[in-house]
Amino acid sequence: MAYQNDAINDSYTSNNLKEDSLNVYLVEEDVFYREKEVHELTRVEKFQENPQEKKWRLLRQAVIVFLSSLGMWSCGSVITYSAVVAYDLETHNTTIYGDPIEFSSKEFDQLSSLKTIAAIPGAFAIALLMEPLGRRLCMAISGLLMVVGWFGIAFVHGVEGMLISRVISGVAVGGLSISINTYIVEIVDREIIGKMSVIASSAILGGELVSLTLGYAFRYYTAGLLLLIFPVAFLLSLFWLPEVPSVLILKEDARKILVKLRGKYADIDAEVQSCKDMNKVTEDNRSPWKELRARKTILALVRVCILFILMHLTGYYVVTANCTRIFMVAGSSIDDSIASVMVTSVQLVGALFAGFLIDTLGRRKSLIISYGIMSVPLAVMAAYFGVCGEDILDGEMQKETNPYGWIPVVCLMTSQAAVVLGVNPVPFLLSNEYFPTFIRPQASGICFVVSTLVGSIVLQLYTPMVEGMTEAGVFTFYACSCVVGIPFTFFFIKETKGKRVG
Repeated sequence: MAYQNDAINDSYTSNNLKEDSLNVYLVEEDVFYREKEVHELTRVEKFQENPQEKKWRLLRQAVIVFLSSLGMWSCGSVITYSAVVAYDLETHNTTIYGDPIEFSSKEFDQLSSLKTIAAIPGAFAIALLMEPLGRRLCMAISGLLMVVGWFGIAFVHGVEGMLISRVISGVAVGGLSISINTYIVEIVDREIIGKMSVIASSAILGGELVSLTLGYAFRYYTAGLLLLIFPVAFLLSLFWLPEVPSVLILKEDARKILVKLRGKYADIDAEVQSCKDMNKVTEDNRSPWKELRARKTILALVRVCILFILMHLTGYYVVTANCTRIFMVAGSSIDDSIASVMVTSVQLVGALFAGFLIDTLGRRKSLIISYGIMSVPLAVMAAYFGVCGEDILDGEMQKETNPYGWIPVVCLMTSQAAVVLGVNPVPFLLSNEYFPTFIRPQASGICFVVSTLVGSIVLQLYTPMVEGMTEAGVFTFYACSCVVGIPFTFFFIKETKGKRVG
């Protein structure tokens, strides 16, 4: 019996020892896997970009975009400069040399239209040169032309000389618009393209506002010389700005630039291969113009061009160019010049929020929201002209005593602020995002030319439309164009937010 009890105790002790040994093994195994997991997490974190590093890297990209957008400040100042000349020569009729100068009504119209027409060959020329010369050199060529144009406006004698200078400025506007927009889309991270592209569109509005403000304070030639600061600063900044990786890949190793732009933790090999894949057509020596005839490319071009056409049919450019005139006809209770500056200022403020909207909601939703908001104030403007228009034109309602004189100001401020939320910036964005690097300059050039032609036609047709349809009919047409843009965007525009460019 004693022997059996000792055997039982030994067996019990042995089982306990086995269980203890198993428990120790399981604990050690658990500790091992936990240590391995911690090691893996530590290794992953070691090769991941921390928030502070990403913040500084994106800030660097923002500085690059801001400096490149100095060229767009020049474009904006050129757009409204014809109004500066008209305002100045109403009270003065001398050049910088004291010689008399006088513009006819036709020559005043040419002062504005020649710039727009000249932008078309400027855009095409730069589109052809961007592939062999690169984005940065094309930006430099356009910037130099802008400097020549401003010097000509200030120092060249006579009306003919000023018109020729405006042609040179127009060529520069076309070149800068194509090269800078393409440069911005290709240089920044995908997730912030919307925010960064809005810096360029805001720069145009800023240039318009600065040009108008200087025009009210100085003679036209003094304002022109002061506006030289934009293209000169732009040209100086090009010594620091890098070339885009997609161009460098076609000529040399772009890894060094990519590390600076994307960070040392990014998958540089994948982006290099991605750019090579998008540019693989160059290996077959195929012409970009031949590639533009592909069915998929044609469909993308048609969709983007329709967006540009709708942008102008909403009356955005007409209101920008004829803001003072519209306020005069509408009997605004606020001074016409002050009201025009207010509208441009509101656009600039709206543009600051547009980038966050475009990157957060996407291109399609931003367009739909922008069209929807614009349609309301434009419809109200149509109703206002329908109810009060005849009384104002007949002199029965003076602007000083007009109880509804605030309506035109509020409506145009709202519609022009809404246009920068999507209707204006998104077509320019998609004209670069829809196409690969190999054909991007040519495709965006075609879109720009269509936009310029339609904008010129709509601007020239404004007076005949008012005469045939009245102001109420014209603004009804603009509101209906906004409504048409909503289903077109919903059914035919594809989202590009966060996707690979091209």
